[in-house]
Amino acid sequence: MRRFKFFTDLTKEEQWLNEMARRGYHLMYRSLGYRFKKGEPKNTIYKIDYRKFKRKADFMDYEMMFEDSGWSRLPCPRRNGHHYFERIDERATEDIFSDQQSKAARYKRISDLYLTQFYISIPLIFIFYIVDMLPTNFNPVNWYLTPGLWDMEGELFWAAFLFETPFALMRGLAVYFIILTILLCGFYGLRAKKHYEKEAA
Repeated sequence: MRRFKFFTDLTKEEQWLNEMARRGYHLMYRSLGYRFKKGEPKNTIYKIDYRKFKRKADFMDYEMMFEDSGWSRLPCPRRNGHHYFERIDERATEDIFSDQQSKAARYKRISDLYLTQFYISIPLIFIFYIVDMLPTNFNPVNWYLTPGLWDMEGELFWAAFLFETPFALMRGLAVYFIILTILLCGFYGLRAKKHYEKEAA
C-alpha cells in the first residue's frame, strides 16, 4: 500500500508511522510517498533523523552505529537526507537521540539546507522580472507558438495542437514551477527553524 502525506514536524510523522504499524501497516520504503506492507499489528517504534553525508564510508559508519544499538535503517534513498529507523531490539532505548539537543539538531540541519537554497534562489525571481519572463496573465493560448495554429481546422489542427502541447506546457509552466519550488524551500526551511527553536529551548 502506498500513501502520500507531507510533514514538517518529524515527531508527528513518527507518531503517524507508529500508529500505522499498530494497525498492521509496516513501513517498507520512503520515496515519493510511503510504501507499507500489510502484516500483523505491532507496537513498532520508528524514528527519523536528517543528515547529509559527503562520503559513503561516513554513511556506512552511521548506519552500523545504529544497527549495533538495536535500530535498523529502512531502505530509503540516503541522498535526500531523511533516514528512517525501526527498533528491532526491545532492549534498545526508545529513542535514537541521546539528548534533546541532538534531537533538535536534525531540524537545524533541515533549516540550514532549505533556507540556504531559498536565499540563493531568490535572485532568480528578479532575473525573471528583468528579462520579462514573469507572466502578467495566465493565458495558455500564448504558450503555443505554431503560426496559424488557431486558424487550422480538423485533423490538421489536432495534429499540430497535440504535437505542441507538451512543449507549450513546459514553456508556460516552467517559471511557475521554479517559483513554487523556491517558495516551498523557504516555507519548509522556516518551519524547520521554528521546530528547532521550540525543541532546543
